[in-house]
Amino acid sequence: MIAYLKGYIKYKGEGYIVIDVNSVGYKVEVIKSLLILDTDSIVELYIYSDINERFSRLFGFPSVEYLQLFELLLTVTGVGPKSALNILSNSEYNELINGINGSDLNLLSSIPGLGKKSAERIILELKGKISSVGIVNNPKQQFLKEVTEALLSLGYNSGEIKKIEGQLLETDSVNDALRKGLSLLKR
Repeated sequence: MIAYLKGYIKYKGEGYIVIDVNSVGYKVEVIKSLLILDTDSIVELYIYSDINERFSRLFGFPSVEYLQLFELLLTVTGVGPKSALNILSNSEYNELINGINGSDLNLLSSIPGLGKKSAERIILELKGKISSVGIVNNPKQQFLKEVTEALLSLGYNSGEIKKIEGQLLETDSVNDALRKGLSLLKR
């Protein structure tokens, strides 16, 4: 079973990327924030393999924490891999965790494709378990951690990233910070 892949993005499609790892292409379904990366970018992904008798699918995440949260979502009745990926794609990591822990039904039910009943079920089934994912309590620290992990997976070194941390924290979302980081580091 595949647990981790590192390679460059050969192709981007609707909701997935093809990663070239030593001249072998792997189709990996990913969260939206990874789809903004350029073709030929180096990525490191933690993989969830969904294998059954009809097909085999790979889901990729920029950090172990994302993968763990994805796997935790899969334990909820009625939530499959595609639905869990949709939830992670359409919500900020910390907001989702805080929404589950805080029983914020409005936040969860505002995620496209997630109805009120499903949101209630997620809160009911995960509220006590969510701390087992290894969440960092400081939202700014978690925000910076996500962006740093994404930039590291693209091949930038921690020294380069450390120099721009202040500018990354000025942004409003992980996606904006990642775009800004890429822009600053390409100079």
